[in-house]
Amino acid sequence: MDLNKYWNDVRAKMAELGRQQVYYLISLDNPEKGITAGRVMDLSDCKQAARRLVERTHALATPEQIAEHLAAQQRQVEQLAEAEQARKSQLAMPKELQDLVRLATQSVIPKDTAPGAAPAPVQGKKEK
Repeated sequence: MDLNKYWNDVRAKMAELGRQQVYYLISLDNPEKGITAGRVMDLSDCKQAARRLVERTHALATPEQIAEHLAAQQRQVEQLAEAEQARKSQLAMPKELQDLVRLATQSVIPKDTAPGAAPAPVQGKKEK
């Protein structure tokens, strides 16, 4: 492999791609490198995108492929958000239930009362 030609091709491909925030590429079948066809990827680095195009492991994705990729990513984000919400709801206990648990776990007999002894009279209004 002539490295000068390779890097000249990469630089030419970079110039052809121009400056973009994201480059969408789709993988081509390449058993040598263990790459299966049809996987869309997004890259922010122009040099990496150009290298993959020059090496012919990827091609530029079509607008339909990009739209499908973005929709799949959005579905995955929504599924993760739902799973996180479900996890939080399992851990969260409503305030009313927290109060009931607190009341149920408190002792109903005062601590200063001896076992078997009658509880102390409750201080309150006197009857007439």
